[in-house]
Amino acid sequence: MKKTTKKAFNVAIASVMAAGAVVAVAPQASAAKSFSDVPATNDHYADITKLVEAGHINGFEDGTYRPNVSVTRGQAAKIIANVLGLDTTNVKDVNFKDLQKSNIYYGPIAALAEAGIINGFEDNTYRPNGTLTRGQMAKIIALAFELKAGETVNPFTDSANSIYADSIVALFANEVTKGKTATSFAPNDAVTRGQLASFVIRANDVYTANKNIVETKATIKGIENGKVLVAGEELEVASNLTGFFAAKNADALKDAELTLVVEYTTAEVASVTPVAALVTGKIIGVKSAKFVAEGTTFDADGVEVPLVETAKGMTLQNLIAEELVIAGNVVLANVAAETVTITGDAKITIDKDTTITKLVIPAGKKIEDVIANYAEVKEQLAGVKVENAPAATTPPAAGGGGASGGGAGGDGSSSVNVDTLVDSVITKAVASYKTELSYVTVNFDANSNTITASVNTPSTKISDIRGDLLRISSTSNISLAGLIEDLSLTEVGTILSNVSTVTISAGTKSQAFPVSTYITGLNVNRSQVITDATAFINAAAPDVVDLEDFQEAFSNNITITVGSVPYKVVVE
Repeated sequence: MKKTTKKAFNVAIASVMAAGAVVAVAPQASAAKSFSDVPATNDHYADITKLVEAGHINGFEDGTYRPNVSVTRGQAAKIIANVLGLDTTNVKDVNFKDLQKSNIYYGPIAALAEAGIINGFEDNTYRPNGTLTRGQMAKIIALAFELKAGETVNPFTDSANSIYADSIVALFANEVTKGKTATSFAPNDAVTRGQLASFVIRANDVYTANKNIVETKATIKGIENGKVLVAGEELEVASNLTGFFAAKNADALKDAELTLVVEYTTAEVASVTPVAALVTGKIIGVKSAKFVAEGTTFDADGVEVPLVETAKGMTLQNLIAEELVIAGNVVLANVAAETVTITGDAKITIDKDTTITKLVIPAGKKIEDVIANYAEVKEQLAGVKVENAPAATTPPAAGGGGASGGGAGGDGSSSVNVDTLVDSVITKAVASYKTELSYVTVNFDANSNTITASVNTPSTKISDIRGDLLRISSTSNISLAGLIEDLSLTEVGTILSNVSTVTISAGTKSQAFPVSTYITGLNVNRSQVITDATAFINAAAPDVVDLEDFQEAFSNNITITVGSVPYKVVVE
C-alpha cells in the first residue's frame, strides 16, 4: 500500500465541506447593512461591508458612511478597538487633557492607550477631533496588529526620514499598503474613512493568518484544571477570560453552545520517529453563548459577549451584551445590555446595577408584564426604549404539489446540482492551490460520487499540515460567487432548499456540520473548514501517524454527505 499522510485527507474533506458551505450564500448576501453612499463599485465597498457584518461600524444616522471624508483620530480609535475586541468599558483612566470621560470615544482611546497602542502628543493631548494622518495611521495599525518590517527595504522616498518610517515599511512588507505611488506614501496626508476600513481589514487578515486565529462553534462538555473541554479538544483560556470559564461556572456552561475565537499554536515534539505535531488551542474571545442548563448561575466576570441566549431559571451576573435573548424566568444582576428580547411567557428580575437600552417584548404585552419586580425598578427603566415584537403568523399549510409535482427532493435534481457544485469546488479550489499542494492530486468522479486524493509526496511531515492549509486559506481569493457561476439560479435554489448540513462519517464516528457556520458574506470561511476537519480527524483517529494507518483503521469507510447526497473519499 502506498504510504501517505493525513494532509491529503484534510484537503479532500476541506474541499467538500466548502462545497456544503457554499450553498448558504443566497440568504446571507442580502443580510448586511448597506450605506447609501457606498455603492458596490466603491474601491472600499468589500472592506466596509466586512466591518459592518462584524458589527464594528454602523455609519451615521442618515444612512451614510462618508467614505471620502477624512477620518478623525477618535473615530479611528473606535474602529480599531472594536476590531481588536478590546474592552472599552472597564478601562484605566487616561490623562489626556483634551479628553473628558463624557467624550463618546473615551472608552476606545483609553483601551488603546492601556494596550500600549497609542500615547498621544507631547503636550499631553490626544486630539480626538483632529484628522488622522497616514503616518499616524501606519504607527497605530503596525502596533495594533503586530506587523513587522523584517528585512524589507523602504520603497517610499518621501518617508525615509519620517518618524513613522518603520511602521510604514511594516505595512508595506505585509501588503497592507502599496503607497500612493510606487515611491510615495504621503505620510502627512489625511486618511479617509474608506481607506481606513481597507487598511484595518488587510492588517487584521495578516494578524489572523500569523496567529492562526479562527472562529468556531463548540458545545462545552466541561471545565477541568482551568481548561475548557469541547468535542475532541482541550482548550486553554486567555487570562482575560479565566473568570468567564471559572470552575464555578461549569454547571451553567455544561452543554452550552458557544461561538469561540481560538488561537492555535503548533510545535514539533522531538521524539521517536516520526516527529509529531503538538497543536494547542487557546480561547481568546467569545462571540455568542446559548445556555441550556436550567436553574444555574453564571458570572461573566465583566466579559462582553455580543449575543447571549439564556436558559430557563438562570441568574446572569456581571455580563455585557449587545443582544440578550430571554427564555423563561431569569434574574439579571449587574448586566449591561443594548437589547433585551423577552420570548414567550418569560420574565426578568433586575437589580439596581442592570442597564438596558432597548427592551423587545411579545406582542400585546406591556413592560410591567415582563419585569417581575417592575414596581421596584420603575424609575430605573424610565429611559428604556420599549418595542413590541411582531405578532406571530401561521405559515400556510404545505400543499399537495400542484404543477410543481411534489417536493424538490423527489426528482433527484438536487443530487445533480450538488455534484456540479462539488465538482466546481474541487476543480477551481484545487487548481488554484496546484503549486502549494503539489504533494496531492484531488479528483472527483460524479458517476460514482467518489473523491480521490492521490498523494505525490508521502514524506510530507504531519507538523506541516495545519500551517500549510491555514496559510493557503488566508491568501485564497476564491469566492462563493466564483464557485457558483457554473450553476443557474434555479439550480442554486434547488440546492438551497435541500442542503443545510455536511456530515462526515469515518468508521464509527460521525459529525454533522451546519453549512451556515462556514459562510462570511460571499466568502467560504476556509480556515474554519480546516480547523473543524482537523478536529474531526484527530477525534476519529487520535493515534494514527499517517494515512496508511488511517486507511487500515477505517478500511476506507469514509463518507461525506452533502445534504442527502453521499460522497466516498478514497486516498491512494
